[in-house]
Amino acid sequence: MTHSQSNSEFSHELADLNRTLVCLGMLASKQLNASLQAMSDFQDSLVEMLIERDNELDALEAEINERVLTMITTHKPRSDDLRRVLASTKAAHSLERVGDYAR
Repeated sequence: MTHSQSNSEFSHELADLNRTLVCLGMLASKQLNASLQAMSDFQDSLVEMLIERDNELDALEAEINERVLTMITTHKPRSDDLRRVLASTKAAHSLERVGDYAR
């Protein structure tokens, strides 16, 4: 594999990682909004949904962490790319915590 092929593959994986992170952020936002709605309307059905969705958040965080580990070991990114990849794990953890608090 040439350097340009590897760089292109890394760029593609980074874009995919970012899309997954955005999905996690959107889900965390929905969780928070649903939590506020459930508290204001006293809706038991929303509470059940929050508990179920929390598992989705946990799974997405785990997927992001696994992808980051794979990207680091496979591509050995340079410092600027490494910081971007590692920032994804921090962001994923923070977003997952939002979901936990919403639950």
